[in-house]
Order: sequence, then C-alpha cells, then structure tokens
Amino acid sequence: MSSSEIVKGTVWEDASATCMGRLTTPTGANATQSSVSTITYGVYDLDGTQPLIAVTSGTAATTATLYNALQTDARWTEDATGYNFAYTVTPTSLANGEHQYRVVFTFTFTTAEVAKALYDLSVKGELRR
Repeated sequence: MSSSEIVKGTVWEDASATCMGRLTTPTGANATQSSVSTITYGVYDLDGTQPLIAVTSGTAATTATLYNALQTDARWTEDATGYNFAYTVTPTSLANGEHQYRVVFTFTFTTAEVAKALYDLSVKGELRR
C-alpha cells in the first residue's frame, strides 16, 4: 500500500465500500497500531462540480482501522498474505451514480514520516444499464 499504485474498484451508488490494503512502515515492516499516529482521509467526487474539494473528510481511528496482525478473511482476495488496513466509506460519501470517486488516506507514522493510499471507486447508478 505504500506504493504509487491506485487501487480500483466498483460499487453501487448509495452503498458502502471497504478500502483495504497492506500498509508497511518506511522501513518495510508491516504497520501496526503503535507505528501509526494518525490516519486522515478525504473522498473526492472526480466528476462533480468541485473535484478538488473533498465531499467528506476526517480522521479514522487507528484502533478501528489498522490491525496489528495481518488478516486473511474472505473479504481479502489479493493474496494469501493478508491485509492490515480496512476502512469502510459510508454510502453518503458515494451518493452519485455514474461518478468516479477518489479516496485518499494519509498515514502519519510515529516517526513523522507520511504514506498515502489512493482508491478510485467507480460508482454505478442503480437504474442504469
């Protein structure tokens, strides 16, 4: 997750979307709750009238979104190694069907170094074909 790749996904409008990944520290170790001091996020409607202004933003609780051990439940399909970060974007943040949204997470480590994770979500309208 600490790379320059943007994770892509598709979701229905007015539905939640869970952004997941494997966050590593600047030294390459898997991040833990004690290695990250803050997690902030912004959701941007790239097809909206103001794509550079977040439609929602805030701080995610480290203890609720970052796991100390890698998880391998059924939601994770990338590999057998697992994930240590999961955050669910609320339906109100993804309200416009046929729009592209970008979710930007900023992780500040206890060492004051910063990592970002970006997710592009294509939101499909319920009544579209």
